Amino acid sequence: MGYRALVVDDSFQILATVSAILDSLGHEYDLADCQEAARDLLARNQYSYFLLDLEIPVHPGDVNPRIQNGKNLMAEIQKWCRGKVPVIVMTSHGADTPDLAIEMMKLGAVDYVTKPFRAEGNTLDKAILDALHGLSRPPWGPLDHVGPANGRPRRHCTPFTGGELVFYKTHVQLCGVTIITDAGFGQSMKLLEGLRDKDRAGRFLSRRGEDLVAAIEADNGINTVTSCVSHLRRNITARLLEHKGVRCGLYDVIDHNEQGYFLRGWIVVRTAADGCVQRDRPNPLPETGLNERQKWILKQLGEGVHLDRRMLQKQFSISEKTAKRDLRELVEQGAIGFVRSPRPGHYRLPSSAGLVTPGSCCGWETA
Repeated sequence: MGYRALVVDDSFQILATVSAILDSLGHEYDLADCQEAARDLLARNQYSYFLLDLEIPVHPGDVNPRIQNGKNLMAEIQKWCRGKVPVIVMTSHGADTPDLAIEMMKLGAVDYVTKPFRAEGNTLDKAILDALHGLSRPPWGPLDHVGPANGRPRRHCTPFTGGELVFYKTHVQLCGVTIITDAGFGQSMKLLEGLRDKDRAGRFLSRRGEDLVAAIEADNGINTVTSCVSHLRRNITARLLEHKGVRCGLYDVIDHNEQGYFLRGWIVVRTAADGCVQRDRPNPLPETGLNERQKWILKQLGEGVHLDRRMLQKQFSISEKTAKRDLRELVEQGAIGFVRSPRPGHYRLPSSAGLVTPGSCCGWETA
């Protein structure tokens, strides 16, 4: 079993930087940009260590992050994990408030790393490895996580790796589980409808909160959009866990960055029609224009081969760059998808073109 981290920071740039570092280390991770999101993930998942910024907001969209919020979250982590899981504090206040480092160490932090992160010496990578040094295994295994609610071991859950988001007239399903209905004002359905649009390459478009205000007819402006997104995220995580035993993070389906909200790339949108489900294919695979390598890829996948990039390189004696380009073009056209788990992953054909059944749950990733 590998290591898994919970990263808490309200800066998208920092989250991206830390994600790259953890990818380099080969560690799994979840991301949270506020105290509320961190609490939700902490209550549902098992972690080997924590990377915690102090100056964070309480709720998504809050404009007044406080250092005290991070301190409060630190205390909750120590209580829930009984002080057995390493916590590394990440902050830009290391130089101007040295007493803060001492205070956090007293609260249980094993290290205190200042931002921006160093490229040499006491790097974030080193702090993580030092914190995990000597551990024979991650502190929390699949069945030994004691949560705050009842003190009993949680059941083993399957990590979310993507799936089909199916739109019906009266409700929306993800992986075969109903996540919303058209009850009330139907704003959640309208919001998801607004996020399903793709660009010419088949990637989901980002929608700014201001644009979604009009799309969902939000009387209370951007606050309604923020509340609606939060409600959707919580519905998705709670219902997938309850009905499928699937552990889905708050940002695994609807994510956001500086450009706005967007659906993650491993989500496949479909529309129900006459009792069947039709796949959205804005850019169907052209009948011509494929090179010999791409035709070979489709032939291998059609025969059930779990193909990866290295197999393509070996078969045609081509460079990594050329293999990636061939695969990326097929992914962008919707001809193939990438299954993330088990690592290192492999390519496969999507569900049969045309009519498919809802409820599959597989990962998709742009090459």
